[in-house]
Amino acid sequence: MPNIVEAQNRSRCVCRAKTKELDSILYGSKTMLIRGAVRTKMPYGKVFMSDVVYFIKNNDEGEIKAKATVASVFNSKRNR
Repeated sequence: MPNIVEAQNRSRCVCRAKTKELDSILYGSKTMLIRGAVRTKMPYGKVFMSDVVYFIKNNDEGEIKAKATVASVFNSKRNR
């Protein structure tokens, strides 16, 4: 697999190992991940349709577990 930092139009998605987010996606019981935060964080506004996303778990393995192509993106605005 290519180095994620060097690859353009590629992002990594850190999945929660404890709740088995990646397993849910791979087995088809989940089709999207929704993230919320008080402040916008990278890669907010930087992921587009057809981009490649690499999935890793947040359990310090650091190993790429899956790869996918982005089908759609929705960046919501923050309501104050």
